Amino acid sequence: MISGGGIHNPLIMERLKYYLPSVKFRDTSVLGILPDAKEAVLFALLANETISGQPSILNANDKTPMVCMGKISLPQ
Repeated sequence: MISGGGIHNPLIMERLKYYLPSVKFRDTSVLGILPDAKEAVLFALLANETISGQPSILNANDKTPMVCMGKISLPQ
C-alpha cells in the first residue's frame, strides 16, 4: 500500500517500481482511505486513542512503557 504526497512524485514512484519490480503498488483508496488523507487519518487515530485514555498500540514488548500518544490542550 502506498499513500501520502510521495505518490504524486513521478521520480519516487518510478524508482520504487524499478527497484521492486515484483511488488504491485496500490494506493490506500482500495481500502476506502484517500491516499492524500494519510496524515489526517493518523491524527484522528491519535486523537481517538488520547480521548479514550488508551495507551499506545505501538508497545512492542514488556520492556517498552505504554504511553498516551497525544495531549488535549484546551484554551484558558
